[in-house]
Amino acid sequence: MFDFLKKNKNLPPKTENKPKEDFSDILSFRPPAADAAAIFDNNIQRTLKDIIVIRSPLGAEINVATDSLGGYDVKKLEQFYNYDPNILGTEKILAAFQNINFIGFQLCSILNQNWLINKCCALPPKEAAAVEYDIIFPENSGIEDPLKLISELKIMSSDCGKFKINEAVRTFAENKRIFGQALAIPIVEGADMSIPFNIDAVKKGSYKGMCIIEPQWVTAVVDIEGLTNPKSLRYYKPTYFRLPNGEYIHYTWFIFNTYSEVKDILKPTYYFGGLPLPQLLYEAVYAAQKTGNEAPMLAMTKRLNYIECNLNGFLMKQDLLQPFFNAIAWIRNNFGFLALKKDQRVGQFDTSLADFDSVVMLQYQLCAAIAGVQAVKLLETSPKGWQSSGNIEQANYKQLLKSIQNDDLIPILDKHYTLLLKSEFDIVAELSCVYGEIDTPTEKERAEINEINSRTAMNYINSGAVSPDEIRNVLREDTNSAFNALEGDAPNDPIDFDPDNDP
Repeated sequence: MFDFLKKNKNLPPKTENKPKEDFSDILSFRPPAADAAAIFDNNIQRTLKDIIVIRSPLGAEINVATDSLGGYDVKKLEQFYNYDPNILGTEKILAAFQNINFIGFQLCSILNQNWLINKCCALPPKEAAAVEYDIIFPENSGIEDPLKLISELKIMSSDCGKFKINEAVRTFAENKRIFGQALAIPIVEGADMSIPFNIDAVKKGSYKGMCIIEPQWVTAVVDIEGLTNPKSLRYYKPTYFRLPNGEYIHYTWFIFNTYSEVKDILKPTYYFGGLPLPQLLYEAVYAAQKTGNEAPMLAMTKRLNYIECNLNGFLMKQDLLQPFFNAIAWIRNNFGFLALKKDQRVGQFDTSLADFDSVVMLQYQLCAAIAGVQAVKLLETSPKGWQSSGNIEQANYKQLLKSIQNDDLIPILDKHYTLLLKSEFDIVAELSCVYGEIDTPTEKERAEINEINSRTAMNYINSGAVSPDEIRNVLREDTNSAFNALEGDAPNDPIDFDPDNDP
């Protein structure tokens, strides 16, 4: 690769005045081809060659190696996983992004010990799971007293109950961010989970709760359809999960979600999961904490004193003068005295710390941006220099919490209550869980909302769009109206009340 650096014997000899050619800049941005290929291989850690043939409990092949893909052009498929050194610029790009690769589940667990990474992974799921939710049955469910049944289900599933479903959903959402994937498997005694889900397999008292399993303890298994048919809805998605004891769990039983899903070519490398948040964060967190730790060191070393002297003489008698300078360094503070020779001058260099706090805060704001969490909430402080009111950041954070509820928490809750309903009450019914508002208004804000609603209702009544009885029904059904205990119909002659002209 470096033949162009060798001397050419046919060239005339160099003159002494000709500057020497320097290729250090070129070499620093152009690694050897072998190193670039190694970087590429480090990013593509697992391919279809690493997927072995496994027999399902029914005897069919559910994993397949590359050479078993009869309908594929194997040579073309292998090219997808090979590095081409002839593509212009790839070496430079790979050298700049060589740290982008799967760090492994073990390293994700180790990095999660850091307080900032741990908070980025745990805070949003904790706040999303803290919101109250409701269980809704369809009108034709045939349940006589759904409110009483819902109350019993929630008591059994509460943190003080038997199943503790809130802890399960919170752990599931945390694992998704920590490992890039999360797996929830219901514990149903006596049920064969290697076959598709059947509610009749859940017997009386057989459901024991949801188990959240970390990805290093299971093996994702994809069947031939999921590996060879891109039109399949389960393409490159696990069909089974195999436990260490050899048990298979069919995908219709478990809930499996990924964080920041990768493209198909990288899914074998990530064990069919997504990008772990610690992998996205660790460089930014290191830079932020390194910058933050530099602040006290700069504060203690910002002043550099100097004494004018004969430097050549100092170098010649360094062993005699070094104790003198050590003594000066030892007493250098506001309470000591420095004895100087006559006409000897002393000076000081000061390192400016202006806006250094903004530099530190910027690094932490980058970490918050990667995690999708407000910097104010993540750091529990008001960063210096922010000019916005924070409304945009707060709205983005609410969207994150809503996505966690819809994507991670609700699927587990629906599966949990479906199984619990069949196991404890022998009822098979469709249900859905819905989370309430993320922000709860204060009493003052709720009173202001009610006052605005009353003005709106009065306008509708005066225009003849609705009747007082209809407004009364709305007040009766609204638990926050303070009039939900009203009985009977509205008075025949409503008071003509104008809020704008009320004395």
